[in-house]
Amino acid sequence: MSSILIGCQHFTARHTAVEMSSLLIEQVNKWGLVNKITMIVSDNMVAAVRLCQWRHFPCFAHSINLIVQSALEEVKPILGKVKAIVKYFKRSTHVLSRLNDIQKQGGYSVLKLKQNYPTR
Repeated sequence: MSSILIGCQHFTARHTAVEMSSLLIEQVNKWGLVNKITMIVSDNMVAAVRLCQWRHFPCFAHSINLIVQSALEEVKPILGKVKAIVKYFKRSTHVLSRLNDIQKQGGYSVLKLKQNYPTR
């Protein structure tokens, strides 16, 4: 299994399935890859890939991310509280310094607080 980038260009046309499939076919023809593509893996562009008459397989990492985001909805109230705590410490260097001191005094490693982002 391999992954190869055959083109990267500025795309000013509307991002419709028809426009995207035209661009894909143009690149495939340019590189002489007609009848050599068996499947396309992506997190979107499903309609464009199907217009090219290729099989589409969803990106595994993107699918896992969607599953995790859905599961996180169950703990949204808790995440809101944790986010508020992180925000409190990030807003004040004095308070954050005090937290770091407490971690050191307790013999713990100084850990950095991270804010939640949907893509993380």
